[in-house]
Amino acid sequence: MHTTRSVIALLAFSVAPLVHAADPAPAQADRFEVEAAASLKKSAAEKKGVELIVGGERVAGYVTAIGPDSVILTSREHGRIVVRRDRIDAVLGE
Repeated sequence: MHTTRSVIALLAFSVAPLVHAADPAPAQADRFEVEAAASLKKSAAEKKGVELIVGGERVAGYVTAIGPDSVILTSREHGRIVVRRDRIDAVLGE
């Protein structure tokens, strides 16, 4: 029984540094979200085109709406394009 507690304690202490090492990632994710949202809002306000990189594919259009979990674009080829915000890898625009 004593060895089981020792093993559990050892595992807890060995995992703790891994949790703290991942702390900078959320700040970077927040920075991406802020910058991406600014580009998307600018596209919607100025009615300028924007390209989204989603899973390695380019999706081009004009932003018509920005929701908490999706972005809606329109283009000449497609009347309505709905993209999940958490799938956006990059935003290309001015």
